[in-house]
Amino acid sequence: NSGNRPAVVRQIADKATVRWWLLEKVLACDADGLRSMLEVTATAEGSLVNTPRRDIDWYQRIRAAAGPSGSLRVTVSGGGCGLACNAVHFLDLVAWWADADLASVDVSGLDDEWGEAHRAGYFEPTGELAATFSDGSRAVLMDHGGSDPLRVAVQGDGGLWAVDEVAGRARGSDGRSENGRLDLQSEMTGRVVQEILSNGTCGLPRLALSVAVHRPFIEALLLHWRRSGHPDAVSVPIT
Repeated sequence: NSGNRPAVVRQIADKATVRWWLLEKVLACDADGLRSMLEVTATAEGSLVNTPRRDIDWYQRIRAAAGPSGSLRVTVSGGGCGLACNAVHFLDLVAWWADADLASVDVSGLDDEWGEAHRAGYFEPTGELAATFSDGSRAVLMDHGGSDPLRVAVQGDGGLWAVDEVAGRARGSDGRSENGRLDLQSEMTGRVVQEILSNGTCGLPRLALSVAVHRPFIEALLLHWRRSGHPDAVSVPIT
């Protein structure tokens, strides 16, 4: 889980020479954990984080079809989309699409009470989370419960693209469409490993880039967690 992942990575690094790290999100539950991940993996040839939308053919086609984007306005909505456990996926997607850094995360739209996550001892907020990027792009992630399918809308200079990930449909405001699917993890892992071993890289983000997305997100969630009745918390219990 995210809380002890830095310690597990350190244990592995102490026992073996690791050439490449392929790490899962959420990387850590506090800033110290993120820093530890960078330190422990520094001697490897490379470290990558498995936020794969930027590496999925369907999203690459949508981004290419959308054309020059300028600053983006992105909304992600759907019941149970996971504002803690899955937000990094979409923050990374926007950072890649806009080619911009995550500047800040606003948690004022989150509900006061956090609900229990599927994994015991971890929690999920509901409400709205807003992110601002270095080029002026903005993303709003919304989860108010319910069973609505997850949808992503991207407004840029090239118009609006609406993506229904469940149905595998993407439609542009100009009438164009790009249909596809999110690859299963079982389909991606072998390809990613082969690309890393053959080319020394792949389409996933490097650890340092992902930490730059994680840090403002984790720090903002921790502030909200403290305000929600846990003033002495030093980490945020998300997985």
